[in-house]
Amino acid sequence: FKWKNTFIVFGNILSGKPVMILQATEDLVKKGIDCGKIAGEVSMKLKGGGGGKPTFAQIGGSDAHYLGNAIDFVKSRVSDILRKEK
Repeated sequence: FKWKNTFIVFGNILSGKPVMILQATEDLVKKGIDCGKIAGEVSMKLKGGGGGKPTFAQIGGSDAHYLGNAIDFVKSRVSDILRKEK
């Protein structure tokens, strides 16, 4: 079984600091999704850093207060990219 059309965003607070993981299947990467680029964009909202590959990225920050907003930003960004691809 091979996953298709799947994007995962996971966020948590560890030791008082926000962390996020983004993962996308190859077919979404071909449609324009790049987890590494999105991680770079969202890391600013968490006052931290992040990056990775088109299919997988990690983000760490110092401002846990904005974790919910950061997750919403990622969902919106992915939706926008996929909407433009059609």
